[in-house]
Amino acid sequence: MGIAEGCLTQPVKEIWRKVGQDAVVPCNVSLHCSATGLHYEWFVFKETSHPRLNLRNPVKYSLDGAFLHIRSLNANDSGIYHCAAVWPGQPANGTQHVGVGTTLIVKEIKTMARHILLLLSFVLLVIYSMAVVALIILKVHYLNVFISIHTIENVLYSNEINIFLSWQCGCNMSFRKRMCKTGKIVSV
Repeated sequence: MGIAEGCLTQPVKEIWRKVGQDAVVPCNVSLHCSATGLHYEWFVFKETSHPRLNLRNPVKYSLDGAFLHIRSLNANDSGIYHCAAVWPGQPANGTQHVGVGTTLIVKEIKTMARHILLLLSFVLLVIYSMAVVALIILKVHYLNVFISIHTIENVLYSNEINIFLSWQCGCNMSFRKRMCKTGKIVSV
């Protein structure tokens, strides 16, 4: 069984996809080899097996020239995909062309869910932190307003007492004590 070296190339070494996505595994015929009349097959090498793909299953696999289209990937589709080509009508020991292989890695969505949960947790933590900061700012603001109002009330109350005392006994007003015209000292 002869193998023509270098007639098929698989330019992509690795393809990463997620479960449910589609993949296209490329396979090219070199310029020095004739692509006319070639019959293409694909094999997948896994840990325990290396079956030929059933290309007659159009729901899962299809060919576009030598390119393999795989629909609705699942984790079991992971493996090393080799394209192969033979000329129809050649005897079994005729020339075959085999590509070097492309590794298809299908990641499960669980990994994505973990990243989404991590991102969601981070967003919730940021929102919570912003709410705490807003509450602290509001508390400080209302405390300052309360102190200001309380101070204003004290000043108004103090002024009312001063006015009352000055009206009651006709005192001269000073900041700390009041002296009545009679010479009495009244402290507040």
